[in-house]
Amino acid sequence: MYNTKIIFKFFLIFILGICSAGLLLDIFDMLPHYHRYIEFAVFSTALIFISYYLLLGSLDNALTFIIIAGLFNPIHPVNMGHLIWKILEFPVFFLFIHKMYLLYMEDEIKEAEKIASVLDQYFKELEHTISYLTYHQASIYIRKRYTLDCEILDDRVKWQIPTLPNIEFQILTEFYSLGKNSKGGVTAICLNKYVNIEVHQNFNLTDPVKYTVIEEKSPTKKTSRHANRLKQILITRYNYLEL
Repeated sequence: MYNTKIIFKFFLIFILGICSAGLLLDIFDMLPHYHRYIEFAVFSTALIFISYYLLLGSLDNALTFIIIAGLFNPIHPVNMGHLIWKILEFPVFFLFIHKMYLLYMEDEIKEAEKIASVLDQYFKELEHTISYLTYHQASIYIRKRYTLDCEILDDRVKWQIPTLPNIEFQILTEFYSLGKNSKGGVTAICLNKYVNIEVHQNFNLTDPVKYTVIEEKSPTKKTSRHANRLKQILITRYNYLEL
């Protein structure tokens, strides 16, 4: 089943690549005698993607390809001027290139989306369980709950959870330095391929700025595309503030 999914994904990438190449050649009039063949290839690809997105339940994407199929249908061709047709081919070409990229990066994107979702849910869980505790009380709670994955140091408590192996959570004593009524916060330090990204939850702040994302610039470790994608998902989908 898994191999079938991989083969089908690369089949979709292949037909998008063929159509993209054909569109690019047609835009620059390099294959004028093959225009109808290119038109038919785009039409056929659009039909495949209509079915694909309908099966996924993605109606907006399906509608996009319905429009493309209508424009490129060889049965009742849309008669437009040569220049107008070239202008229309440009966005279709870039859409196909974009879809190729999304398909190729599909697993990577899904992984980042899952991490962002689990992290956001976990932050909300921590807000309900430790946001009202002092540093000492919070450290005891973390130590009891994560006995095997918790480390208590002089200035912080560190722990990890099984569902987020690429993230280390920390509570620092300095979060509580404002006085006994200060509510502190949690830092999530991304590791491995997500390195250089830190996500902060501040229990003292209001909802719009409670969650922040920071990209730590490192001279030795470059921020990877995986880390940047995770950061962008947290910012755009979960409304985290970039600092």
